[in-house]
Amino acid sequence: LRRVELDAGMVAAQQVTKPKLEEGGESGDFGNLYQDYSWETETYETQTNGLWQVDIVVRRRGLAQPVDSTSIFLYSPESKSRR
Repeated sequence: LRRVELDAGMVAAQQVTKPKLEEGGESGDFGNLYQDYSWETETYETQTNGLWQVDIVVRRRGLAQPVDSTSIFLYSPESKSRR
């Protein structure tokens, strides 16, 4: 079997399903499937009309540079910022 490389899209898919977004950072890992990898997000409202930006970084233990990173934009007018 071939092991699929990790990318930030795997974390982005989780972010899209959230019912509400909150400003701030989150982090986590990929469990036993990818034990040496972790992810981080930073979420903030980019406009007052409900447009949010989520910056995503995937890291591998022992490497200084990220394995992958991306930013996604989500529309969530019911979410509240801390501004």
